[in-house]
Amino acid sequence: MISQIWNRLQLLFAQGTSTRVSKTHIQATVLDDDIPAKIKRIEPYGFSNFPHAGSQAYLTFPSGDRSYGIAIIVSDEKYQM
Repeated sequence: MISQIWNRLQLLFAQGTSTRVSKTHIQATVLDDDIPAKIKRIEPYGFSNFPHAGSQAYLTFPSGDRSYGIAIIVSDEKYQM
């Protein structure tokens, strides 16, 4: 029981690289595994950007299930001011 809970907790957050980016969704690669589902992008109010493919993505998976995810931050270090 405890090991199942620990495994779910380890799957809650991930860092990956975006492979496709649209206005509202991204597709990302996490630890060389391609996550096929579209991941919803969330942007803070009043801030809008359009990152390029290959940018860093910080993801959360609310239930610990990799079939549904939310991109909290998507940024590209090459274009920082």
